[in-house]
Amino acid sequence: MTAFLPDAMIKKTSKVKAVHSFRHRAPQKGHMVMTDQNKKTTSGSRISVKQVIAIIGIILLVALYVLTLVMAFIDKSASGKLFLLCLYSTVAIPILLWIYIWIYNKVKEQKEQRDRQ
Repeated sequence: MTAFLPDAMIKKTSKVKAVHSFRHRAPQKGHMVMTDQNKKTTSGSRISVKQVIAIIGIILLVALYVLTLVMAFIDKSASGKLFLLCLYSTVAIPILLWIYIWIYNKVKEQKEQRDRQ
């Protein structure tokens, strides 16, 4: 095949270690060209619980940042407290969401083990 494809279009196989660069090159021996049949599509697939929790966390943090910015313009006295809340939440919300996902996975694994028995 003489067509040059970007690295993102070349799938690495276990025999040849791929050299990643931004230049275009022809597929080498041991590489497989991605086609429409072997591309993973997201249409029709379900959104996982982890993705939902991550989206909720992003929405919470963005809403908190916007609220802090708006309150800084409206009420100067509360802006310092809101900024500290924003700093705390930037660390606390992702940690709490990670703990929630971890507990969810543990409960799910225990349920699957009980179902198998």
